Amino acid sequence: MYGITDLKTGVTIEIDGVPFVVTKYQHSSMGRGGGVMKTTLKNLLTGGTIERTFHGTDKVQPADLDKSEVQFLYLDDEGAHFMDPKSFEQFVIAKETLGDSGKFLKPEMLVEVLSFNNRPINVTLPTKVEYEVVYTEPAVKGNTASGMVTKPAKLDTEFEIQVPAFVNIGDKILVDTRDGSYVERVS
Repeated sequence: MYGITDLKTGVTIEIDGVPFVVTKYQHSSMGRGGGVMKTTLKNLLTGGTIERTFHGTDKVQPADLDKSEVQFLYLDDEGAHFMDPKSFEQFVIAKETLGDSGKFLKPEMLVEVLSFNNRPINVTLPTKVEYEVVYTEPAVKGNTASGMVTKPAKLDTEFEIQVPAFVNIGDKILVDTRDGSYVERVS
């Protein structure tokens, strides 16, 4: 069991049978009344957030989460299909559950899946992933007076991001999957 001082950013806990991760916390002392921990918790099943205050002697159950590496197969109307490379067992995670992570999935990509009570609930992508630019407009001469100029580019996963003006069709680029930003061109 966790005490209130264990509740830090990234810690996963279980409340009423639902897994949450602490996204923000603020500890304050109340003199003789003991400590109080105000937290913002993200529901790992729905993605919603709640505010919860814990008092000095409160105890919280750690969430029983398992992490394992799986291979992404394909995306369809049902969701994202994955396979455990050891057991070859396949499973699906709904698109809504994946959120923005689904935009960055590439066939055969290895990702870390988070499971709660043996049920897959989310995936963690590599921080930087290489993609090919399949479409972008050519750079327009004279647009560089304002400094860093970007333009939209469609990647081989059909996702669109902003890239510098010098990026062309066929270029391979690294993208930060945390925020969908351009990192660098790969030679």
